[in-house]
Amino acid sequence: MFGNFTRIEVADLPQTSRLIWESLPPQEKALANEREVNSREFMPLDWGRFQSEPESFRSRFAYAPVGTMRVSRVADTQATQFTRRPPGIDTYCVSLMARGTSQVVQPRSSEPAVGNPETGLVFGGEPGTRFAVSGSSVRFHLWVPGKRLRERLEVLLDGQKVKSFAFQPAFDQTRGPGATIRNLLNFLFVELARSDSLLANEIATRTFEDNLVLCLLLGLRHSHTQRLQQQRAGAAPGNVKRAEEFMRANASGPLTIADIAQVAGCSVRALQMAFDRFRALRQWRHCGKSGSRRLGPRCYATVEQSRSPGLPLVMASAIRVGSRNSSDAHTVSIHRWLCKRDVKAFAKIIAVWRQLRSINRSSLSTGGRQLHNAGAMPLAAP
Repeated sequence: MFGNFTRIEVADLPQTSRLIWESLPPQEKALANEREVNSREFMPLDWGRFQSEPESFRSRFAYAPVGTMRVSRVADTQATQFTRRPPGIDTYCVSLMARGTSQVVQPRSSEPAVGNPETGLVFGGEPGTRFAVSGSSVRFHLWVPGKRLRERLEVLLDGQKVKSFAFQPAFDQTRGPGATIRNLLNFLFVELARSDSLLANEIATRTFEDNLVLCLLLGLRHSHTQRLQQQRAGAAPGNVKRAEEFMRANASGPLTIADIAQVAGCSVRALQMAFDRFRALRQWRHCGKSGSRRLGPRCYATVEQSRSPGLPLVMASAIRVGSRNSSDAHTVSIHRWLCKRDVKAFAKIIAVWRQLRSINRSSLSTGGRQLHNAGAMPLAAP
């Protein structure tokens, strides 16, 4: 693998953690904790064979960061294991076997969970956790910070604090949410192998991280799954108003639906339901008149009347600050959402944009080119 991956080959298993730490690029070392990285103790499952045939034990690692997460691919020629020593690490590992079998035993469980090409595993980084794989095996790992999972879970739970959290260790990776998570991980490896991947963009990476975390929390069973399933009521109009005010004030920067829900004081699901209930039927009814125009949180932006009535604020922001603090993905979301909700309203927005562009082509050329590249509208003036 090339691109963003760091690759090492290990012949002396007990030295694995040290070699991984030494191979990290300087910028990654600055963000990592050496003691936590070295808290995994790698050993062969068959110690006698390791002593008599040390040359037959080889482990090949390829790993790369994805924002606050990390992905890795590991190929082992012989059966190996690692044990997490104190202090452990506040990280959860999603482990998918491409070849061979694996098993994990966590501190508060005496029964091992078994993984294979059909069954994925997910476990924490507590001291005492043991993970083992068979010989001639290939596996893929996704390492997710526990803090990030808990923060997003608290948003989904309407701000309720999460003191403890644990996944059910085994899941089906061939269907349903498990297959979705496997496909997302496959996508990551394809993209990170490219040196020119869009995931080098901070906004794209952050959005992908948020989506992946939500897939884990909503798709895999864990200690708070039942509480999530019991959430049926939507948010109140006050939550929607706070969300709109926050989106309007921060439309020139990158926003995620989780950030918006956190400020609104409700769960992501509840906020989506509230926007559908309180805004979907009337948010474009008075398009072209005075007053504010609103888009639901799926667009991550607001539309308001300022010096350019009818112009989506995210488009104005793109024109004003360029691609530094705005995202083409936002514009694409607006385009698709408007086409689905109200074609006539979208046509009015396009007409206003074209009128403004014909008045001041030079000041809008940069923003127009960016919006054109995003596929939102044609560059040619009418």
